[in-house]
Amino acid sequence: MAIAYGILFPIGIGIARNFKAMGTAWFYVHVVVQLLGYCLGLSGWVIGFVLAGGTHTYALHTYVVCCCGVVLWCGVVVCCCGCTL
Repeated sequence: MAIAYGILFPIGIGIARNFKAMGTAWFYVHVVVQLLGYCLGLSGWVIGFVLAGGTHTYALHTYVVCCCGVVLWCGVVVCCCGCTL
C-alpha cells in the first residue's frame, strides 16, 4: 500500500499535471498508473483483512488506524470513480 499511495498515485498526478503536451498519450499513461496504484492498494486491503481476520484486539490504536484507513480508502474510491468531493 505504501508503494500505491506513496509512489504510484503521485506519479499519476505528476503525469496529469506535466505531460499534457504529449497529446492524448498522457491520459492513457495516467490512467494505467492510477489503476495500478488502485489495484495495489486494494490488494493491500485484502491482505490486511485476511491477516487480521483471526485477531481480535480492542486497543484504541487499532480503531484509530482502522478509521483513518477507511476514510483514506473512501477518498481513493471516490477519486477513481471520477466523482468530486
